[in-house]
Amino acid sequence: MRYGLAIAAAAAALFAVETASAVTITNLDQSSVRVFVCDDKCGPSHGDDWGSARDFWLAAGEAKSFDCTGQCFVGIYYDDHTPTLGDMAMADDDELFEGAESGYIRNGTATHKAN
Repeated sequence: MRYGLAIAAAAAALFAVETASAVTITNLDQSSVRVFVCDDKCGPSHGDDWGSARDFWLAAGEAKSFDCTGQCFVGIYYDDHTPTLGDMAMADDDELFEGAESGYIRNGTATHKAN
């Protein structure tokens, strides 16, 4: 009985916490790109504070996985500037990922992989 309660408590704790999944992005462009990632815990709610936003470089042909809590916006830097809120809202050349998805960057655009 004691073990059953411990297992039930552990299971409840597991489902109560939102877990992060890994998103994998592959750069198919012939040059390095700087990638900007913003998950459900980031945003410009207080001026320039982007919270959990992060960025990284991807060389041509390189793939990288990163944690994604909820939905993750993946954008590309242009002229050393982060994607704008308009980019995030429109997602014309940027993409939203959720869960353990994979995608690629081609022609400066982040896209889901075709199945």
